[in-house]
Amino acid sequence: MTGIAIGTDGPAAEMAKRLALAALANVAAPTTEKIQDTVHETIPIAIRLVGGGAVDAEWLIREVESLCNIWIPGATTIEDQRGHIEWLAAR
Repeated sequence: MTGIAIGTDGPAAEMAKRLALAALANVAAPTTEKIQDTVHETIPIAIRLVGGGAVDAEWLIREVESLCNIWIPGATTIEDQRGHIEWLAAR
């Protein structure tokens, strides 16, 4: 027993990872949703190309996220301070 989950190694998983990364290559900072959509689109293609196999989609999403710069929305600030109650300093 190797300790590797089914669908996380083997030709189909490797092909799916390569396809997903290629599909995202021109996206500077993909969102998590974009990565999820891309992974779900590429898994069936990868399985068909290698002639079978299984790919764990959740594993592949985490794997692709770890290899990409993911877009995270910036911080927001309150521009109009009227009616704002400072609570953090009082903690």
